Amino acid sequence: MASEMTTSVEAKQKPLWQFWGLFGLAMALIVTLYWNTFAWWWTEWTWSGSFYAHSIFVPFFVIVMIYRNRESLQKVRLTNTWAGSILIVLALLLLFFGERGAVAVVKSISFVMLMFGTVLMLVGRGRTRVLFFPLIFSVMMIPLIPDQLVNHVAFPIQIASTTIAVKLLNLLLLSSQQQGTLVTMEHYRMAVELPCSGFKTLLSLTTFTAAFAYVMEGDVWRRWLLFGITLPMSLLFNAFRITMIGIAGELISTAAAGKFHDYSGFIVLLIAFFFLYTFARIIRCKRFLGMPMNEEEEKKEEAYWKAVKEGTVQPEAPLYKRLIALIPSKQGFQHATKPLLCINGILLLAIALHGLVPALPSASAPIGKQQVPEKFTYDGSEFKVQRWENYDRLAKDVEEELQPLRIINRLYVVKNGKGERVQLLITAGNGRKVFHDPHTCSLGVNAMLRDIQVLDIPTKYGTLKVLESQYHEVKKDTSYKVMMFYVMEGNIMQRTEQVRNRLFWQMLVGDNGKPSYFVRILNDLSGDDEHHRENMKRFIAGMWNEIGGVLMGKEPTVPEPLDYKSERN
Repeated sequence: MASEMTTSVEAKQKPLWQFWGLFGLAMALIVTLYWNTFAWWWTEWTWSGSFYAHSIFVPFFVIVMIYRNRESLQKVRLTNTWAGSILIVLALLLLFFGERGAVAVVKSISFVMLMFGTVLMLVGRGRTRVLFFPLIFSVMMIPLIPDQLVNHVAFPIQIASTTIAVKLLNLLLLSSQQQGTLVTMEHYRMAVELPCSGFKTLLSLTTFTAAFAYVMEGDVWRRWLLFGITLPMSLLFNAFRITMIGIAGELISTAAAGKFHDYSGFIVLLIAFFFLYTFARIIRCKRFLGMPMNEEEEKKEEAYWKAVKEGTVQPEAPLYKRLIALIPSKQGFQHATKPLLCINGILLLAIALHGLVPALPSASAPIGKQQVPEKFTYDGSEFKVQRWENYDRLAKDVEEELQPLRIINRLYVVKNGKGERVQLLITAGNGRKVFHDPHTCSLGVNAMLRDIQVLDIPTKYGTLKVLESQYHEVKKDTSYKVMMFYVMEGNIMQRTEQVRNRLFWQMLVGDNGKPSYFVRILNDLSGDDEHHRENMKRFIAGMWNEIGGVLMGKEPTVPEPLDYKSERN
């Protein structure tokens, strides 16, 4: 009799062990398939200028959201929806497509689809509908926005944050002046760089506020109002943060300003929480994670505890018991065993087929430094390199922002140019951080870059089209002639908008492995002299005859160590 009872207990427990075994296998298979994607996320989250540092906290927000929906989840019947397997298959096909093009964004979207398909199979349509927002909210941890779009959107916020900070500093009788994004005080000077622009704060606060508003109980319009104040709140709080850094630098020391800068992001989030909490009470939301937010709800809370004390109402279970109640029953685990078996089968098949995905052509190395001539002659003009402090390098903060695989930064003396020098700047790479908008950079240092026309310059590789512009320094009231263009996948482009559109396309389908380049030529003598202009055109024609074939991918590059380690995605 005892033997029969033992066998019966083992039979009942066996499906539970099957579930955990299948669940663990599924997790291991998913990690195997998406390991490179997860590694890319971590890199994007943790690099010094990241706009996605908040992403580490997103899983915690998701857990809180699921807890908020605990009662709704328990009311909906647990079912299986085998249609979720179709979503899983589509997600894995999208993963293969992303692998083929080495496009991390596509692989990230694939993971979100896989997550939806898995939840749909395990708990059914009803519970997936309840979990829809927490699941879609997980997208907030994925770096989906290309840096070029970030730069385009962030710059106005960067200028506005600097302007407000300067006004606040002057209001506090700490004399300060603004030059673009540069703030100059009597004893301290600071540059409001792109990571401090306010856009980083906006992304973090948008994520935080979305979670806060969702967890808050109250009328829909009140919760939308909470979310809607994110933009002005992020602008003001970021300006306040810059102001506090300025105060620390001016009244204490540069080191103190640096320390405050490192920790100020967390301080801003704490201030934002208290602000949102107070604002939620002002607009009379109901409850936040069970805590009353207005007088009416507080009276209900008092009446409830009074009734509990009198014994007329049973007290609510402690938090740990409420969390335990969310764990599915043994029948629930058994219910998920067959779908998990199906999911594991699909994942195993995906891993088996993964090796059949055609390998991406290895990325070509950028032009070698020795391939760029230090001396050449064209059309009777001789150009020769003059060594200077920034020879083939950029300022440290600019290098960290752009992460170029190759930097060519040289000054060429024009033999017949009456002391005239031409600066050649080339940045190369496959990463999405390489390109920037020089017009925005100019405004950041209180200068202006005005486009004039597209010039046709004849070369041995055909007509080269370059954008002619005028760089005007406002403070010095001096102007310089600038000519520039981009090379993407062997194609010449003149406008940043063209580059941005192409990068969006690459974000979806990948690139052909050829490095891309930004090429800028600047005459270091001020003025708009026609002689300067013609010398620049001769310089461009002669230099392009030397390196044009390499930049367009028609001629091989000479391998050498990269200037900055960067990944294609």
